[in-house]
Amino acid sequence: MKQYFPPMSLLCEAMGTTPAKVMEDGVVGVPTVLLRYLIKCALSDLEFDVEVYRSQNNDMNSERRDRALEGVMHLGS
Repeated sequence: MKQYFPPMSLLCEAMGTTPAKVMEDGVVGVPTVLLRYLIKCALSDLEFDVEVYRSQNNDMNSERRDRALEGVMHLGS
């Protein structure tokens, strides 16, 4: 399921810039709340298999792996 993604003009307004400035080379600051939202949007379109994650990250101790998994699950919800 695709999640709503805001138009470029709204994203630029939230960053205090313009679409033209974003197209130029350089640096644009992104507020953390907007960055978290964009990451959440990107993750919402991914399929996530908890068992595959655990099997591919078996080098992490279980407590650290579970905390990382919680964070990923939280961002994707």
